[in-house]
Amino acid sequence: MKSLSNKIYLQVIVALVLGAAFGEFAPGLGSDLKFLGDLFVKLIRVLIAPIIFLTIAVGFARMSDLKKVGKVGMIAVIYFEVITTFALILGLLAGNLLQPGAGMHIRPESLDASVAQSYVKSAHGLGFQEQILGIVPNTWMSAFVGGEGIQVLFIALIFGLGMTLARPRPEALAHVFEEASRVMFVIVGFVMRFAPVAAFGAMAFTVGKYGLHSLLPLVLMVVTTYATSIVFVVVVLGTVCRLIGVPLGRLLAYTKEEILITLGTCSSEAVMPQIFRKLEALGCSKSSVGLVLPAGFAFNLDGTCIYLTLAVVFLAQAMDLTLSFADQLGIILVLMVMTKGVAGVAGIGFVTLAAALSAQDSKIPVAGLAILVGVDRFMQESRAVVSLIGNIVGTVVIAVLAGEADVAVLRERLRNPPPTADLLASTPAGGEPAVSAPSGGPAAAAGAR
Repeated sequence: MKSLSNKIYLQVIVALVLGAAFGEFAPGLGSDLKFLGDLFVKLIRVLIAPIIFLTIAVGFARMSDLKKVGKVGMIAVIYFEVITTFALILGLLAGNLLQPGAGMHIRPESLDASVAQSYVKSAHGLGFQEQILGIVPNTWMSAFVGGEGIQVLFIALIFGLGMTLARPRPEALAHVFEEASRVMFVIVGFVMRFAPVAAFGAMAFTVGKYGLHSLLPLVLMVVTTYATSIVFVVVVLGTVCRLIGVPLGRLLAYTKEEILITLGTCSSEAVMPQIFRKLEALGCSKSSVGLVLPAGFAFNLDGTCIYLTLAVVFLAQAMDLTLSFADQLGIILVLMVMTKGVAGVAGIGFVTLAAALSAQDSKIPVAGLAILVGVDRFMQESRAVVSLIGNIVGTVVIAVLAGEADVAVLRERLRNPPPTADLLASTPAGGEPAVSAPSGGPAAAAGAR
């Protein structure tokens, strides 16, 4: 039986429990430990840009047919739009059916509007034109300096396309990138050892600063958010997985470490590099993972979508405001645009909510954000976790639909998953899984689907 020291997910669970207890019984000290979680996320974010770039560049260099890129991209766009729309509608339905804000009778004029001002200011850059312009960096290096994942993705796509079209192909450069990628993942494996410490600090801060007692006035809203998120994962994502013959339960078990770390740090970016390697090891091609996963973190924020429509309906109910069917349809249309191209980091859901309320200000005052400020941190966890699971499922589904996944290898990996440390340290450069496919090659794998 393996020791606790080799099971990071168990360490993270223990750290989350201890962090919550520490924050509850020593709130002053607990609220000072936020820097532990922030430090861990910063360490990971340092690695994200080069990993995205190297993964996509190598994937393109090894790709013989650019039509596959277009196919993967087209399927991804359709998939992201359909799934996020389901999430938006589900949040709206949950708000209308469960009515978590009914009976609060909060007067808008009694709210402190200054609480929302910083979020409104941050929301000014979420317009459609600003999002499109934000994809292209000012300079080649500014994307890496600023750490903007969507801009790094854009640069990597251009560079990868150049490597594919160059004749003769720059094999030496591709080899250098492969080796650099291997080194980056070794570094990721080292940094991930500090995940339990980060989870402890982040949870101690959350409970220490806000206190579990802060949940009581809005407990129905928090419970509704988590319940709706669970329904989305089990019903919507579970149905999608069944359609391609992949068991959702095993996929969640395979990525349990990343899910728990995201739960503790409230940031899905904290595990992006590790998810890259795990999905490649499942049999998904390096090029498809490199293209879909970073795009998903920007365009497929399922957890945030659920929260946004649910929060808008909740605020309307709490302030005794009526939203007609046309109003709610307008909210969905606005959020279908606003939720695309935003970063998957802690707090972006609240900023996007501020932007949505600004667009609906004639109905719901932006000052209504003050109602949710005290418990938003607790709901950030569900947003981050659901968005992470949505992108894990999405990447696998898109790879399978595009013919960029070896389904036989995928199922074998899910039945007998290797330790995460082994994946990060020993997966061959180029992302080829160590598990051999059954005889018959891709045709046999397709038949197993």
